[in-house]
Amino acid sequence: MIDAAVAAYGRLDILVNNAGVMGDMAPIAEASDEKFRQVMDVSVYGPMAAMRKAVQVFLEQGQGGNIINVSSVSASHQAAGPIYGASKAALNAMSRNTTYMYKGEKIRVNVIAPGGINTEIATAMGRPNMDGYTRLGPVLKLSPAPAKPRILPSVPCSWQVTIPPILAATSLRWTADGLHSESGAV
Repeated sequence: MIDAAVAAYGRLDILVNNAGVMGDMAPIAEASDEKFRQVMDVSVYGPMAAMRKAVQVFLEQGQGGNIINVSSVSASHQAAGPIYGASKAALNAMSRNTTYMYKGEKIRVNVIAPGGINTEIATAMGRPNMDGYTRLGPVLKLSPAPAKPRILPSVPCSWQVTIPPILAATSLRWTADGLHSESGAV
């Protein structure tokens, strides 16, 4: 994916990791090894592999770069199941550590940790564990008021790209040089 972007555009300036799978929100006593591996592979290993490659490219280019990882409020408000929360907490820790390790090379890593947003992630998980699912309410109340996602017409691809307005503003703040140089923030 990153090699293809560099081949097509000549360089890499930003990586956005928006990977995640909920698991089934089962409490730890009912959690399966299979679900643990699936969630960690998608939500931790996938972003790590992409970050590793992006940082290698950023270092080769010698001009820094930006990484935005999409986490979840579930990393700090443990209501969406222990496996999902742990995967997003791991992503947060990996992001902060990467920021620390590469701050001298102008590589910024930030995390967006939204609350519940109406996406396919909840419907894709199949039948949730009802005990875990009922505990999700307090997390969803932390989200800003629902907003209709905007269609980004300038993205050249064959599928529609949508992003909640609050994320679009936050992402711009963290990636545009001169606007805000914050790094390592969640």
